[in-house]
Amino acid sequence: MQSEMACCDTGPPFHLHEIGRTGCFSIFSKIYVPGPVLGEISDNRITDFIQRKKIFEVVRLRQADKVSVEYTALKFAVSIADASVIHCARAKGSKVILTDDLELREIARNRGLQPVGSIGMLLRSCREKILSKQETLASLDDLLVESSLFITPGLVNKARDSVREFKG
Repeated sequence: MQSEMACCDTGPPFHLHEIGRTGCFSIFSKIYVPGPVLGEISDNRITDFIQRKKIFEVVRLRQADKVSVEYTALKFAVSIADASVIHCARAKGSKVILTDDLELREIARNRGLQPVGSIGMLLRSCREKILSKQETLASLDDLLVESSLFITPGLVNKARDSVREFKG
């Protein structure tokens, strides 16, 4: 387990749950989930998973933070939930945000944050030997075929190439 923490958007919990790879979250020591993000997740199995696992901490927005989050949402034309992920990362001192949202990834990069998506979490889980190469390759295929994540076959092929290059 890493000592790194992250702030999480709806995508990775949802997409990794769809393919049965929620164990990949163990690459982080703590994952903060802003309240507005939890509110966006309509699947009770996922919200129960987040609230049950000790690695996750739901972060409620204080009234004083709401103005900052609303400003960020308006400035970048994103949802309150997406803006709350950026705010959470800054408030908790996390450099990593977990998101599959392309727009949020770009905003994060421009603000000095490192976005990591479902594919990145699978790859890192393989590097850290949480998943075998075979499990990772199968999970990448599942992400493409069985999940609701919009990704291209080309992106999955690049990820598959990365897995094949891993030592060990």
